[in-house]
Amino acid sequence: MIKELAYKDKEEWLSLRRQFIGGSDAGAVVGLNTYKSAYTLWAEKTGKIPEFEGNLITEVGAYLEDFVAKLFEKETGKKVRRKNRTLVNDEYPFACADVDRVVVGENAILECKTTNSFPAMKKFKNGEYPESWYCQMTHYLAVGGYDKAYLGVLIGCREFKVFELDRDEGEIKTLMTEEADFWDNVKNNVPPPADGSASTSDTLTTLYPESNGDS
Repeated sequence: MIKELAYKDKEEWLSLRRQFIGGSDAGAVVGLNTYKSAYTLWAEKTGKIPEFEGNLITEVGAYLEDFVAKLFEKETGKKVRRKNRTLVNDEYPFACADVDRVVVGENAILECKTTNSFPAMKKFKNGEYPESWYCQMTHYLAVGGYDKAYLGVLIGCREFKVFELDRDEGEIKTLMTEEADFWDNVKNNVPPPADGSASTSDTLTTLYPESNGDS
């Protein structure tokens, strides 16, 4: 059963998110997030380090979300609306979903993104998009029971692209199995393997500020 949870403000929403794996966490769980490792996410979810609450880049992205949604409507002729609820699913009790928009008349969602990074723009030229966004949309399709996800991306305030992702039960099973295993690590306070990423290195430095020079 899929349920919708209401929240009063950002603080209540953040408190709710800490109890679950969210869509933006999915890429980190499976090692496909350039900026955050599974180890860092585990440290956040277990309360060992503060959870990332955003920066100027994410603030700008949130500000432009409505603009991206309007561009999507203009480009596709489809209509979208806000959800303003956090979705949870009994089948995946460790996960939640906060979708940007739902598409009117379809069992589908719209994920709104903005980017101005050159590597990301090269991917878009080839018709691709970051793997972490793929994981995020797959997570939403799983938790929300949706059939399709649209991705609207504003690139460098110069170009707008729309991508489509259909529901794939095999991909959903693979991702949600990984998420379930990760959440077992969180509940049992067992860290995932530490990789060599900058994210993990920074987290280890925060957790263990003193060193003997070897370990």
